[in-house]
Amino acid sequence: MARLEDFNYRGKARVTIVDMKFSANTSAPYLNIQAMALGKDDAELGTVWGIISFDPSERTDKNGEPYTCLDKATVRLEEVFGFDGNYGTVEQQIIGKDCNIDCEKDSYTDNKGITRISPKIKFFNSSHRQHVEFDDEDKWRRDLTSMVGGKFRTETSAKPKPAEDSAAPYKANVETQIISDDDLPF
Repeated sequence: MARLEDFNYRGKARVTIVDMKFSANTSAPYLNIQAMALGKDDAELGTVWGIISFDPSERTDKNGEPYTCLDKATVRLEEVFGFDGNYGTVEQQIIGKDCNIDCEKDSYTDNKGITRISPKIKFFNSSHRQHVEFDDEDKWRRDLTSMVGGKFRTETSAKPKPAEDSAAPYKANVETQIISDDDLPF
């Protein structure tokens, strides 16, 4: 099977291979997962791989809360694949299941010592969480504008400002230190 060529693929995938392995550095277990990226009508786009670590060592998240990769991975497997917590049958519980994936570009060295670039699964998400594709971007922008109450304008709905005298240079109001909308850099 061919590798997926889209390094930034976001969409549906089906898990095809799951291997439990152990890290050479930490001896921590991890799942090596291969999935088939699926396009419209489940057309096969190519294979992609990812890793789910079960490292039991404690870490601290950005809020200072302790966690382990094992705990987070178990919860994620339950959410995405309906995993029942039995690691003895984890492979059978995941193979053939659909999910949504987000990929990123990853470089690796193959068994011949050649550095290669491939898409790698960054996130696994439930197949119930749908990615939205935009057929009509202008319509999407108009809908978004109406949802936020007209606070922002779309390019297509923006009306051009009347031409001003461009010969006179702009001067900030230094005496009152008032910043006008024209003073903002965007």
